[in-house]
Amino acid sequence: MLGYLIYMAERLIEMERLLKSTGAIYLHCDPTASHYLKMIMDNIFGAKNFRNEIIWHYHMGSSGKKHFRRKHDVILFYCKSKKSLDLQVSVPRRMEGRYNHIDEDGRKYHINGAGKIFYEDEEIIPDDVWTYIADPKFTQINSNAKERLGYPTQKPLYLLNRIVEASCPPNGIVMDPFCGCGTTIESAIKLDRNFVGIDISAFAIDLIKTERLNDPKIQTMGIPYDMYSARKLAKENPFNFESWAVTRLPGFAPNTKQVADGGVDGRGKLKDKPKNIDSKLALAQVKGGKFNLSNLRDFIHVNDRDKSALGVYITLENSYTPNARSEVAKLGEIHFDHMNYDRLNLWSIEDYFDKRMISLPQMMNPYNGKPLVKSLF
Repeated sequence: MLGYLIYMAERLIEMERLLKSTGAIYLHCDPTASHYLKMIMDNIFGAKNFRNEIIWHYHMGSSGKKHFRRKHDVILFYCKSKKSLDLQVSVPRRMEGRYNHIDEDGRKYHINGAGKIFYEDEEIIPDDVWTYIADPKFTQINSNAKERLGYPTQKPLYLLNRIVEASCPPNGIVMDPFCGCGTTIESAIKLDRNFVGIDISAFAIDLIKTERLNDPKIQTMGIPYDMYSARKLAKENPFNFESWAVTRLPGFAPNTKQVADGGVDGRGKLKDKPKNIDSKLALAQVKGGKFNLSNLRDFIHVNDRDKSALGVYITLENSYTPNARSEVAKLGEIHFDHMNYDRLNLWSIEDYFDKRMISLPQMMNPYNGKPLVKSLF
């Protein structure tokens, strides 16, 4: 926990430096960390600039025999200074059944015990409990949701829309330094705000470009665009290189484990089961160093162990030996009605930049579970 808090503190200090005097920051955290993070935020942004501990109450939640069902996360809301903008979001006042008066203009209203009038069509700033009961769109993203990309920490667009609308004026700038699969980025675009998104994962940035925004040409930094930058990423951050390399293949998603991955860096699923193998599983392994025949044989063993239908062995450079191609040829092909495919494929990032793609059967989209009709990349 200490390492995580130091990691967060370093980044929050930078966010405070970058934030305009009129700006606001929203920090999402689960209840296990919110109390620690609030103390850090108080020190960095100042306790006087704390505005709300927002409770995001969703439909799904974890249960157990030793604790009550957990169904909420916390969003800490701070401003940079007293110059902060007023909140720009409002919701209908909900007082169902109480509007039993009508004024001369035909507007329904309610009078409370103190004689104050509340109109039915009047809108107010929301309270600090955002719940799916009041609005079903505030729940977590389920497996059938149209916007679901399969990213583990994905938040609903509706949640980010409220935050962006509340504290960023039109044509303002939204910055998300942990942007993940890009929900905040999409929200900023839809609401006509400028944006900057940052994530440590090359895979996440790629996912935003190709799945979230469907715009491979969107300007990015940190994603390899030639062999030099690919070699640099492989040397400086091998795990991110593996994740990025796997997603060069349509239908594959990277393994989320950095250790003890069992020799598997990526997984995919074939749309149809081959006639000669009782499996739809596809596996990928990535090696950023020089080609090693022993490593290839280990991956062949992994495919046999996991009973996969298809495997792809990815290297940085195209340097396969005749012995390697012989090992692959021994595994034969997988058969479909109209086409056969190599059961194990040798491919490289050098091939990718030279636009040499391997032939694969139709795959399932790893993010929404639907058949792919075209290459993701």
